[in-house]
Amino acid sequence: MRRLFSENRSWSWTMAYAVCQILFGIAAICFPFTMSIASGLFFGWILIVAAIFAIISGFSSRHIRGHWLDIICGVIAFITGVIAIEYPVASALTIVWLISCWLLLVGLTQLFIAFRIVTERNWLLLRGIVNSLIALFLFFSSDKTSLAFLGLAVGFAFVSEGVGMAMLALRLKRLQEEDIIL
Repeated sequence: MRRLFSENRSWSWTMAYAVCQILFGIAAICFPFTMSIASGLFFGWILIVAAIFAIISGFSSRHIRGHWLDIICGVIAFITGVIAIEYPVASALTIVWLISCWLLLVGLTQLFIAFRIVTERNWLLLRGIVNSLIALFLFFSSDKTSLAFLGLAVGFAFVSEGVGMAMLALRLKRLQEEDIIL
């Protein structure tokens, strides 16, 4: 039988990755404003990289009708990315605003569906109310609170992911010790 994991694959690398995620998450929770600014900067750089690919795609497909759309969208993404890097706080607040819009739409959808179905109605109602309330809170909160939210959300996401990876690493360790991994 073919092994999914080679002899060189060690659970310890997965655990090291998990520890890094947890430490990064704890740092983000301890310094949420710094994490928010970093998120705004990261958003800007993602736009710039996407812009470069869009512009290259547009110029490389000059023979295809509509190639100018890629170039125009690339230029817009590039300008937006530069602005996001120049004003990372505004960029971070934009991210919070987009999260708020998403939460409100998801919450209202869950509430709508909850009144149309019988199964899972209570959970859908609860999730819809919670998502809608968080969205409204973020819409009407101060900039400082919004930035703290973003930093804390990123931090908790990293801690959560790190804990999951640590659990996977421990499972891999046990399977390797029992020589069960195939």
